[in-house]
Amino acid sequence: MAAILESNESSGQAAKEISDLCSLFRQLRENGIKIAICTSDSRKFFLRKGTLTTLRRLQLEDHVDVVVCGDDAGSIPKPHPHNALSICRALDVDPQDTLLVGDTLADMGMGRSANLGSTVGVLSGVCDINELRPQADHIVRDVSELLPIVLDMRRWSLS
Repeated sequence: MAAILESNESSGQAAKEISDLCSLFRQLRENGIKIAICTSDSRKFFLRKGTLTTLRRLQLEDHVDVVVCGDDAGSIPKPHPHNALSICRALDVDPQDTLLVGDTLADMGMGRSANLGSTVGVLSGVCDINELRPQADHIVRDVSELLPIVLDMRRWSLS
């Protein structure tokens, strides 16, 4: 099982931890969940900071298995399924056993077009509930509510 988390921040400086992501990622890893981040942001530099800098600053770098950024060679913008399917291949995970977490319609579109097992819309980001509800399988206020959804999906995929 894998969880693909979406990031789309305007700069590394603007990135802030909305909830205890270190604890969440640690719990996911302890339960055998692989974690990937797929972002349209730059890998290294965007307005002085990039995705990798942000991951280091938030102490998340060691918890993430794969990072796909918008400026990576071969990356195709969302909602195209390419990046999600590439992540599944890299992690050796069936797309049906993969949950995509994001805060935009493009994120939900990528999950749907890649035929991933489930999509979770997060309300602490860009879109509101009226935009996300028609496209997401689950809605959470923020990622602190994510663990039960992931573990339920994992139990379902193992049975």
